[in-house]
Amino acid sequence: MDYLVRIAVISDIHSNFEALTAVINDIKENHTDINDIFCLGDIVGYGPDPDDCVNYLFRNSEFRISMVKGNHDHYVAQASIPPQVNSTAKEAIEYQITRTSLENRLELSNLPLVKSITRSQFGIDIFLVHGSPQHPLSKYIYPNSKELPQLFAYLENTGTDILILGHTHIPAVERVETDEKQLLILNPGSVGQPRDRNPKSSYAILDSNLEVEIVRVDYDIESVMNKICRNGLPISLAHRLRKGL
Repeated sequence: MDYLVRIAVISDIHSNFEALTAVINDIKENHTDINDIFCLGDIVGYGPDPDDCVNYLFRNSEFRISMVKGNHDHYVAQASIPPQVNSTAKEAIEYQITRTSLENRLELSNLPLVKSITRSQFGIDIFLVHGSPQHPLSKYIYPNSKELPQLFAYLENTGTDILILGHTHIPAVERVETDEKQLLILNPGSVGQPRDRNPKSSYAILDSNLEVEIVRVDYDIESVMNKICRNGLPISLAHRLRKGL
């Protein structure tokens, strides 16, 4: 390829509008060549501003955004609370359902579980999913997971070059070199609720040489924490933002 193509990758916004706008502004101001964004889901969940985040992503006119559904998007779209969630998550999901418009719940419902981008502008095949190809909404693939060899085998068997996923809220870049090509698994971390002990928003930039940059962005955490408390969400959801947990 004669020129370098770059794409921004975001995931797990979790109704944190301040974090989302900080990340998008960082892309616009510091990476002006980027026109495309991949979003790995969980636009809603936990945070105070689900409707604002859905509106911002679905009705933007500045980027082409390819999105898949996360588990919290599914809960809110279906107005359903899984029995296995703890009391904090249950309270947060109830809040999300009541604070997300019917129109936006329909938008979330229509998101695909997976998205295959065949022969992308990179000239390669890319697979987007929130969790994993086999378990799109539920599987956590952590850095150095014992399941990585199976995932790389899946990529090789399906002729896919890159698997991009989220769900863990922890950034990760995993690579394998085969006889024919390089395979890549990428998790950009979380925009709205990082869990790698770094409270800054996390996103990734992927280029057509398959190089990855994990970008961290400051945002107004105190403002979001105040909103969480003011709106009656569990206070633990505010404290974890400051700690990056």
